[in-house]
Amino acid sequence: MEKILAINTFNADELWDLLIEMCREIPQYHDLNQKKFLKMIGQFKEEGNAKILMDSEGKGFLLAVKYPDIVQGGFWAWCLMWFVKKEFRCQGIGSKLLDEFIKWGKESGCKHLRIDHLLTRDKYALSKKFIEKGFKPMEVHYYMEVR
Repeated sequence: MEKILAINTFNADELWDLLIEMCREIPQYHDLNQKKFLKMIGQFKEEGNAKILMDSEGKGFLLAVKYPDIVQGGFWAWCLMWFVKKEFRCQGIGSKLLDEFIKWGKESGCKHLRIDHLLTRDKYALSKKFIEKGFKPMEVHYYMEVR
């Protein structure tokens, strides 16, 4: 059984390999740049507001940040991205990552947790899993590429 590890360095080769695999699968992330990614995450890390979780065998990861709630006060924990390799999906790795995200959000004093997912073939299974864990649908997002 895999353990979920907190990654303290943001240049771990295993994490970058997972990100590259995620980028191949998700068109919106094809242009992910390692230097820009590490800089952005580094800013959150310096403030103590970032958490990267990865299973011990490098099959999946979750990246979360903590940010202020400007409406109600307090903080949100937001899962910015998470990914499990195709061949290891539906084996409980994503659930373990999600449980650790929830635990981190609570321990960090966040009032709310937020997690999004892309519209993939797994969208209904993902939505069901989030609801089972106690999440409620909040809003729908749209995006447009501007060139």
